[in-house]
Amino acid sequence: MPGRRWQFAAAPWAALSLVVGGLLFAVLIGTRRDLSDRNVEILNWLSDRRSVAVTNVAIGFTRLGNSPVVAMIVCGIATALATRRRFLDAAVLAVIVFGAMISNALLKLVFTDIRPDLAPSPHPADGYSFPSGHSAAAVALYGTLAAQCLRGTKPWRWLGLVVCIIAASGIMASRLVLGVHWPTDVSAGALVGGVWLAGGLAVRAVARQRSKTSG
Repeated sequence: MPGRRWQFAAAPWAALSLVVGGLLFAVLIGTRRDLSDRNVEILNWLSDRRSVAVTNVAIGFTRLGNSPVVAMIVCGIATALATRRRFLDAAVLAVIVFGAMISNALLKLVFTDIRPDLAPSPHPADGYSFPSGHSAAAVALYGTLAAQCLRGTKPWRWLGLVVCIIAASGIMASRLVLGVHWPTDVSAGALVGGVWLAGGLAVRAVARQRSKTSG
């Protein structure tokens, strides 16, 4: 019963999140230049406190968010879902994550912001900076998996949710710790992933509701 109530409420809440996320992204685009000083302060603060242990953890998380790794995770989970005849869940996962990654890559070509160069990074990155592709993929992937966890049984539901939150947060934080993204890049990437996540969850909720009604 709780799962059904959640599915019924998912569509309007996801649609609202879609609108709010789009508006926040527009605001961030308009204000990111004004936040440049705060961006520098945050990265300098993190750089001064970056130890070998913290750097190694950050590199581990950032590798978890690399595009090939994310693609393998998505393909593996989608295949597992498909073998259990959960074709809708498999398709929604793939569309959300790959949609977020592709749209984020296109946005980078639109804004062409340069990456931070305050200090040499222990794990340098190539390409443009805004928005953060790792952040977009992390929110899209682990947000979708978190939504799947909420439909599971109680003992594992919260454990899976915590793991997803730690993974997504760790990946986003790693980009700042390694000094390869500005905080506004990470925020924008998270919004890109969030918009795709909200839209995908809304479509899934509506599709499930219609299949139950027609069935």
